[in-house]
Amino acid sequence: MKKLLVLLFSVIALQGNSCVFDDISPENTRDFVRNIFVDSYQIGQELCTQRTLKIASGFIPFFLIGRHYDKKMHACFYDAVNHQNKHQPPQWLQYFAEYEIMDIPIWVCRFFAFGHRDRQVRRAFQIFTLGYAWAHISKLIIKQTVAHCKLDVGLRPLHPGFSRQWKHYHGIPSGHAIVIAFTATYLGLYKGWHYGVPFGLYTGFIMGMRVAGNHHFISQVVTGTALGIMWGASSYAVFEKIALPENISVNVVTDTHNQIGVSVGYNF
Repeated sequence: MKKLLVLLFSVIALQGNSCVFDDISPENTRDFVRNIFVDSYQIGQELCTQRTLKIASGFIPFFLIGRHYDKKMHACFYDAVNHQNKHQPPQWLQYFAEYEIMDIPIWVCRFFAFGHRDRQVRRAFQIFTLGYAWAHISKLIIKQTVAHCKLDVGLRPLHPGFSRQWKHYHGIPSGHAIVIAFTATYLGLYKGWHYGVPFGLYTGFIMGMRVAGNHHFISQVVTGTALGIMWGASSYAVFEKIALPENISVNVVTDTHNQIGVSVGYNF
């Protein structure tokens, strides 16, 4: 199903892209590539600002509390004698915490990055898509580093899908938590509480389901959520710098002699 969704939205995005750009000129291609590098650099800069570091420091107490209760919470959902999960949520409820469902709003945002006819909306979701990519890359780097160093903080909880004879160190951070926390933060800042609150509640739901399903410890989903919020806030800060106020419009026009010009409108 996931591959089908990827194929479907990829086709839609390409069709939307062809609707937006009448010709793919070298200039447009250079601008697109340049934006990727410039936006990536600026997102990285924002990630290191005092505001973003405050977000990280704010999650430290929750991480430490989570570490304290990790094993106790795990014992509520895992039967150590039979190596089975216990007290599990209904299967249909668990399905809403899978990538197949989580990816739907993300692919819609990616479609807007190419298919929306409003240039500013396209830029907003292009930065969203780029920030999401870097959040995902950071998750992979951290997971591989923790696994290579075999740090206890990365140990996954015991789960029927894992052999209890082996230790698995790819538990931190939770990729599901990063994805949905990033989406909730970016859309909340961009669209307001109408999007931020529902996606924020969904983030809490995902965190709970990952812990209840013995996929992660509490501290690991807290870490993923913190990283998602940090990347989401940093990405939106980049868009905020280039966004025009809603009452200002800029358009490219031609005069009677077919000379190209720019018109600027202000809605009082």
